[in-house]
Amino acid sequence: MLTQQLTDAAAEVARLLAQRRMKLALAESCTAGLVAAALGGEPGISQWFCGSAVVYRTETKIAWLEVNPRGFSTPEPDSVGPQTSRGLVTALLAKTPEADLAAAVTGHLGPNAPLGLDGRCFGSVQTRRSPSREPRSVEWNFDAASDDPIQVRRHRQQQAAVRLLELVEEFLNDLRSEN
Repeated sequence: MLTQQLTDAAAEVARLLAQRRMKLALAESCTAGLVAAALGGEPGISQWFCGSAVVYRTETKIAWLEVNPRGFSTPEPDSVGPQTSRGLVTALLAKTPEADLAAAVTGHLGPNAPLGLDGRCFGSVQTRRSPSREPRSVEWNFDAASDDPIQVRRHRQQQAAVRLLELVEEFLNDLRSEN
């Protein structure tokens, strides 16, 4: 079930995409398509939303988007880290010619996350309109809101999806102020 916070964030991103006349592509790992589901509920979004690659596993990131976290100069464990999220947005723009903007999220939301990665997520966003600009990347750390591991995971997925949409919103607003 989508939270009100998530649907509100999706509505705002949909409004900004239409206003800026920009098309968005996503790569979602830890959110498993939740961001796409929220955007997909917005009327008229098909004009501005290209789609989402749910690249949950390292092998899928490699096969679908040719992003190999093991091959980075500093390998990222379990394909979770800033290099992975930046690599995903760069690959999305290369593989989705109609997209003006790409965003990606990867992380570990528990339970059973590797040591030091529980609740950590990494998001990136980049535009084709400024190819020399590095992707904007952020890290989020989500605490456990419950003792129930299933509830913790679901809550963190919702939080990560909202944060990615907020990152896209911020990026779109910054683009407006640059023009």
